[in-house]
Amino acid sequence: MSDAAPDAASRARVMRSTSSATAVSTAVADPADLARLGVLVRLLRMERSMAVSELARRAMCARSTIQRLEAGRLRPRPSLLGWVAYGLDPDNAKLIREALITMAGGREALADDGGWGRHRAREGNKAMFTGQVVLPSDVRRRIGLHQQASACWARATRILDRPGALDDPRQLDVALKLMDRSRELRAAAGGLITIGWGSRRVIYGLDV
Repeated sequence: MSDAAPDAASRARVMRSTSSATAVSTAVADPADLARLGVLVRLLRMERSMAVSELARRAMCARSTIQRLEAGRLRPRPSLLGWVAYGLDPDNAKLIREALITMAGGREALADDGGWGRHRAREGNKAMFTGQVVLPSDVRRRIGLHQQASACWARATRILDRPGALDDPRQLDVALKLMDRSRELRAAAGGLITIGWGSRRVIYGLDV
């Protein structure tokens, strides 16, 4: 049984990629390590008052995958642990991921990722685009700044589009101040943010 639930076409592509991977893990996972990993996942989930189904949704895997993981009956792939960590806490996902990998006995004890890493990255981009998973708080903060900047710039543009605005010092002053504020917000946001995949993506920070 796989540790995710993609559609049939995606599953077939991932399995072909996995079977053709050149680096295959031959290590045997220690059942005691898997049991300790399961306890840690369950503890972290319960600390956050999160149901199994909610963690599965955030980690983009089947509910049964989380159940098997917590029961110590699943030898996980690195990409699964990465998304479980992200589902538990987007702001501290890297730290939690490393803790989960260590508890599992190290990277060499995990199942080979094969094509699952790319598959989960693609599905993760889709989930972020649709709002299925929560973005890290810093990314949300930066998007908010970009949105405020866009609003200021749009308001300035509307003022300048009014008949006679370019000959009105007061209107020009308001528009210029709004543009300056927009640039300040863009600088605070710290560069472009792109969310999505393929042609379906949104880019924050382009209109100034």
